[in-house]
Amino acid sequence: MRTSSNRQTMLRLYEAINQHDIDAVDACLAEDNVAHCMPVEFGQTREDYLRFMQSAFEAFPDFHIEVLDVVAEGDRVAARFRNTGTHDGEFMGIPASGRPFTLEGSDFCHFDDQARIAAHWAHADNLEFMQQLGVLPEHATSSG
Repeated sequence: MRTSSNRQTMLRLYEAINQHDIDAVDACLAEDNVAHCMPVEFGQTREDYLRFMQSAFEAFPDFHIEVLDVVAEGDRVAARFRNTGTHDGEFMGIPASGRPFTLEGSDFCHFDDQARIAAHWAHADNLEFMQQLGVLPEHATSSG
């Protein structure tokens, strides 16, 4: 039952993000949530994650997550997703470009006993994201 509840919370999180409903996003998070997925300048607390998501909603008013895969086992859920949106507002100091983006990535979450997200890791190709927004040239390569 716990695995199913955790999976449902993950899907509720994505739906809340698609609705740009910050209160519903918050309801999916444990009080002591650690967002390992955050840019350094934002921090890693639940409040930091909510502030980051609100800034994303404002910068990408059509931001959408398409869930591609979800795998749940015990207190862990992994998902693969595709984000899309249009950069119509400032984001992390980057002025609006009006450019669309499509970015695939993955989330890995650890859940508490109330089926709330206690820890969250996310991975995506941020180089590609910055290229799509026009911040970096398309021929840029990552080091290492």
